[in-house]
Amino acid sequence: METEAPQRIRLGLFVIIGLIIFLVTMYLIGSKQSMFGNTSHIKAIFKDANGLQLGNNVRYSGIDAGNVKGIEMINDSTVSVTMLIKDEFFKNMKKNAIASISSDGLVGNMIVNIFPGKLNGESVLEN
Repeated sequence: METEAPQRIRLGLFVIIGLIIFLVTMYLIGSKQSMFGNTSHIKAIFKDANGLQLGNNVRYSGIDAGNVKGIEMINDSTVSVTMLIKDEFFKNMKKNAIASISSDGLVGNMIVNIFPGKLNGESVLEN
């Protein structure tokens, strides 16, 4: 009876610490994948998505703006890439912006670069 109370306290502390570690890990993983922020989807069509993978970064004017959420083959020469972009970038993004796929460094992952369109272009709206 005397050893039962300390064992329950240790078990309770173990469970609480494990739960805290789990929640912190989920938050860190979720923030990396933009799961807990205000985001919107945008699509771009490419002729070649060589090396692009789910989760790769998307940059708008050189700033990390989101990540690649989906890659779909439309036909043998067309690939549709769905990107998850933070909402703060939509106010400046225009429909005439140009998206390209390039390498991040010499041997880095592939990324989607979005270059701003002309100032008089129409703003991008969420689909």
